[in-house]
Parts: sequence; C-alpha cells; structure tokens
Amino acid sequence: MTQNSDPYENAVAERINGILKQEFDIDKYNVETKLRRRIVDESIEI
Repeated sequence: MTQNSDPYENAVAERINGILKQEFDIDKYNVETKLRRRIVDESIEI
C-alpha cells in the first residue's frame, strides 16, 4: 500500500487496513477479490 519504506506511511496504511477490517467487516466475508475491492472502494467514498 505504500510506495517507499517510510515508517510513517506504513503506519497510516496499517491503520486504514484496520479500519476497513473492524468498521466495515471486510474480512468476515468470503468473497472474490474483485468484489472485495469494490466494497473497499465504496467504503472509502463514504
């Protein structure tokens, strides 16, 4: 998710992943990658 090895950027990326998993229950659904990506994209637009 990050382009370089900046520790701050990695922390931000990890936080975003945590929010998606906890708040939107992304990891609870057994769906294919395309659908999961669409769910994430729609969640970000909210």
